[in-house]
Amino acid sequence: MARRDDDDAPAKTPSDAYVGLSAICLVALIAAAALFYLDHDALATGTPQPTDPQVKLSEYGLGKPAVAAAPAPAR
Repeated sequence: MARRDDDDAPAKTPSDAYVGLSAICLVALIAAAALFYLDHDALATGTPQPTDPQVKLSEYGLGKPAVAAAPAPAR
């Protein structure tokens, strides 16, 4: 009977959790590269950046402290 070449081949090991984690990492790296490119492209084209938020002061809302507290006496 003729001998087949497939008989001597080592058994193929099944994929484990590390293969799945590597695939997830690859997808995350590709997504991050795409987002970095979009951010860089927005800076290069002169897209206006959002302004700093303005704090609205009201009588009952945020306010400035009236007087700084005195330091505690030394013992």
